[in-house]
Amino acid sequence: IVPEGGDYQYEFPSGNGLDNQAPPYAAGSPHWCTNEMLATGHWDGACPYIFEGPDAGKYRHPHIALSALEAYLANQAMPEKCATTWLENN
Repeated sequence: IVPEGGDYQYEFPSGNGLDNQAPPYAAGSPHWCTNEMLATGHWDGACPYIFEGPDAGKYRHPHIALSALEAYLANQAMPEKCATTWLENN
């Protein structure tokens, strides 16, 4: 615990921007935009999810894998009610 508070590391601590990743942390979008991009007022959904490390600049969409697994398991349990692909189940 630090005296100034804000020592909690959020899952998406992008609230202070890419250039300020020190405590106190601030919650933010899961998208990491440069300060120049944020200054344009453009929607931050165009920025990548990962900003450092070997996957920098890439996107992650674990919800797509989860929906595929969900459709597969539903089809295995109830093939007469649930199709093999997500779009067929709408």
